[in-house]
Amino acid sequence: MTMPRAVCPACTVASSEFVLEGYEGIRLMRCGSCHLVFHNAFTDETELREYYDEYYDGENLAFSPITDRRFGELLRSFESYRQSHNILDVGCGSGHFLKVAIEMRWTGYGTEIASSAFDQLSKLGIKSFCGKLESANYAAEFFDVVYCSEVIEHLPDPTALLREIARVVRPGGLLYLTTPNFNSLSRRLLGSKWRVIGKEHICYFTPASLAGAIREAGFRKVAVKTRNIDPNEIKKAFSRNPVEVGIGFQTATTEALRHQLETRPALKLAKSAANVVLRTTGTGDTIVARAER
Repeated sequence: MTMPRAVCPACTVASSEFVLEGYEGIRLMRCGSCHLVFHNAFTDETELREYYDEYYDGENLAFSPITDRRFGELLRSFESYRQSHNILDVGCGSGHFLKVAIEMRWTGYGTEIASSAFDQLSKLGIKSFCGKLESANYAAEFFDVVYCSEVIEHLPDPTALLREIARVVRPGGLLYLTTPNFNSLSRRLLGSKWRVIGKEHICYFTPASLAGAIREAGFRKVAVKTRNIDPNEIKKAFSRNPVEVGIGFQTATTEALRHQLETRPALKLAKSAANVVLRTTGTGDTIVARAER
């Protein structure tokens, strides 16, 4: 029997080829038109929402002082876009970014589909909406800045998200977006064992495919770069027993490494040098996109 062709969630073209099989038996496909890598393991949005309902717990609701400082630096880079003071975090999670934004006199709005985060969001005074952005019905051109970090890869329809962001951000406003890089050195070394590849991640972008999707949604001045690499992933690539290194996101290990990079000048310099190489080659673990409406 001929298997039905997988339909690309970004451009809806039914022309794709098998790339690899990852955790939880997902089969990654590459679109023959826009080159997005994706899977169709979720049957509908109800199954997707149930998957995330208990996503947040004590560990991933916790705030990190290092992240506080990084968010402060990032928000200072948004100052030239400040007019209405309205900023939106799509997939705001525990509210960490918006907490810092509010402290810096932004009016913070957030959307989140995981219901387990909303007690904390309420305590922080964040104007939050439970559901996807397209259902929030924000006014057109309402936001100066839309921040969307590590979200788009979780969505079955990334094109709808980008179009709605383009609708709600004002002309001249900014979209700041990050997502894992399928062209990263980590993925090239680890293949299906790369920690990012799993059922929760539906779409896998490269710098080129992400820039194309953002432009198609209506943004101009789109700039993308890649940064960072997780040494734990590289260690896993060369380990004889990857289970000992750990599968998935190792929160405690990553936080310890971040502390060392912040406090040891030699490591901080090495990180900066590595990021120059990763930007030049486009092989960092994370794609960072800035785009003006």
